[in-house]
Amino acid sequence: RGAPSLPLVVPVVVFNGARPWTAPRTLGGLQAGDPAVKARLSPHLFDGALLLDDLSVTVDEALTRRGLTPAAELSLRLLRDARRDLAAGVRAARQVFLALDDSPASEDALAAAVRYCEAVGGRDTLAVIVDEIAPALGAEQREALMKPSEVLWARGREEGREEGREEGRREGLVQAVRNLIRLKFGDPSPATEAALQAASVDALSDMLGRVLEAQTVAELLGDGP
Repeated sequence: RGAPSLPLVVPVVVFNGARPWTAPRTLGGLQAGDPAVKARLSPHLFDGALLLDDLSVTVDEALTRRGLTPAAELSLRLLRDARRDLAAGVRAARQVFLALDDSPASEDALAAAVRYCEAVGGRDTLAVIVDEIAPALGAEQREALMKPSEVLWARGREEGREEGREEGRREGLVQAVRNLIRLKFGDPSPATEAALQAASVDALSDMLGRVLEAQTVAELLGDGP
């Protein structure tokens, strides 16, 4: 038998921070540790250059020129515009919504888009989908889109007050940041957990945007350089 081989590894980063990417563009540059120790271990460290997709500086036309599937282009647009005005971004992506066919993959993309828009953009963004996008779709696409929309509208009515929805969104962000801290730095300390619980929705969103750049938990929380 031939010698065993490892799969090809390409470090890809899709970044949608509030500001353009300014962190190092190699894995080695992002790794924490004493510089002297890292220098001695450098022959043994994988220091691949990042294939960076900085959505914060990518305009609609550039995404379209990539020749992506409509579902992939829609996903990147929504991810980028969540940092700006998601309702306006959904409105601008109307033609991408219309380019989705009636395949199961496209129907899944529509359903995922609705849930994402409701979770991140709230009722104003969902209203753009229901009132402006859905009427222009074909029957099957409209059905795929409206089913989760109806569920979400009904859930919003049952939940009632806006503050209830806001708290649910905040808890989701706390969980997302907690998971990323655990993956990058290890289990969060009680102090870190307390800071997450006390953070606002805007502060938690900012943490998500800089988690890849942060070298320490304190830096991620905004307490360090």
